[in-house]
Amino acid sequence: MKGELATLKVYFNPIQLQMKGQLATLKVCLITIQLQMKGQLATLKVYLNTIQLQMKGQLATLKVTGALQTSTEVMKSMQSLVRLPEIQKTMQELSREMMKAGILEEMVEDTMEGLEGEEEEDAAQEEIDKILLELTAGALGTAPDALKDTLPASRDEVPEPEEDDVEDDLEEMKSRLEALRS
Repeated sequence: MKGELATLKVYFNPIQLQMKGQLATLKVCLITIQLQMKGQLATLKVYLNTIQLQMKGQLATLKVTGALQTSTEVMKSMQSLVRLPEIQKTMQELSREMMKAGILEEMVEDTMEGLEGEEEEDAAQEEIDKILLELTAGALGTAPDALKDTLPASRDEVPEPEEDDVEDDLEEMKSRLEALRS
């Protein structure tokens, strides 16, 4: 900038132009210098804006870096609190115990079903006998026992499981229990 003004001074001296009365030339030279200075100011303004944007970008990067450091610290503390292998082991043990409980529950249900069936049949037969006695006004009670046994068997009656079937079922449940244990 100083060099440019120095070159302009070589070509004209504003004081000499004013003394010589060349005011028009002086105005043109001053306007030219003013335009050059405005261009240089605009360029400097652009440079300052660029520097400002770069600094804002660096500030944003620093903020993100700080957030990532905080996040990393949180994740480290969570990892120290929650140990994944221990949780996996516990969950596997819980799964095994639940399977065992399920098999035991099935075995108990199967056993209880066998017991409940006989008791229900006996209770149902007693109720039928009571109703028949009431309807016949006690005349059925005086009839011989052989008549009670001559009634045809119902079609819906479920046959009693054979001992071989019971033993097979028991062996199957034992093998399933052993499979769960291993």
